[in-house]
Amino acid sequence: MVRVAEVLCNYPIAGIFPSPYRRARQTVEPIAARLKIPLQVLPELHERKLGGAFEADFNSAVRETWRDPYFSHPGGESNAAAQERGVSVLGKIQEQYPGAQLVLFTFGNLMAMVM
Repeated sequence: MVRVAEVLCNYPIAGIFPSPYRRARQTVEPIAARLKIPLQVLPELHERKLGGAFEADFNSAVRETWRDPYFSHPGGESNAAAQERGVSVLGKIQEQYPGAQLVLFTFGNLMAMVM
């Protein structure tokens, strides 16, 4: 985390936007502290909800969601829905900060789906 802060502090960061998860906030807190920029937590950057199906076999449950982007386990979110959510929030942030260098931080599958 400290190394990430050292690297990113060399850029003119205009905003820092972590997901609501504690580990995401903890990862970017050193950057925010060094740059004296408040964190702006984005609930939309939360990880995709897999649903209750993964209790038996997490890896199989994840594979099922990657086979069909519109498939979701009961109580879960499809990859397509999560991707739409992530891309939408990125678009809103880009509109608010046109041309600015920003730090957005999330974990896991959501990051892959947005990229």
